[in-house]
Amino acid sequence: MANTNVLAGWACPKCGQTEGFRIAGTIWLDVTDDGTVPSDEPGRTDHEWDGDSTTECPGCGYVGRQAEFHEDLELEQTIAALKEAPRNVNSETGRRVRGYL
Repeated sequence: MANTNVLAGWACPKCGQTEGFRIAGTIWLDVTDDGTVPSDEPGRTDHEWDGDSTTECPGCGYVGRQAEFHEDLELEQTIAALKEAPRNVNSETGRRVRGYL
């Protein structure tokens, strides 16, 4: 069955598994001399990850960027990077190049 919620559009790029993934995310922790616990301070209880977060497929063990596991996200990030890249600039001299590359 196709995922229709959080994992809609997700699949392992190696084996095609779609059931679930492990992601290295960021959370706020309360650290004391006794150890660490997830913070329960207001505004600090959520967790975060993005397209660059390390992601693992539990099915085959493939590890890569989260964007690799989501077709649309990988495409969106590639397009954004291309839009920000300098155009018609020689990478060695930094000077504009006449014509089209």
